[in-house]
Amino acid sequence: MSLIQSKNICLYCTHFKNTPEYLESVYKGLTSLSSAYGSVRKDDGICEKNDEYLSAYDWCDFFEEAPRPAAVEGLHISERE
Repeated sequence: MSLIQSKNICLYCTHFKNTPEYLESVYKGLTSLSSAYGSVRKDDGICEKNDEYLSAYDWCDFFEEAPRPAAVEGLHISERE
C-alpha cells in the first residue's frame, strides 16, 4: 500500500493550505526574495490547526478529510520524499 493510501496525510486535510497565493499572503515578505511558486517548496504548506509550515506528506491526529480534486484521485507515491 502506498504512503498516500495508508495515511491521512496533510495534503488531503481541510486544515492544510498550500496554494502559492495563500503562502504569499501569510508570509508577507516572501515575494521580495522569491515567490511561493518555487519548486523547492514542492507541496509544502501551512497547517491552520497546528499553525505550522510542513510537508504535504506529514500527518497528525487532527486530520479532517477535505474533498479531493479529481486530478489527485488514484495518485500513488511509494515512499516518503
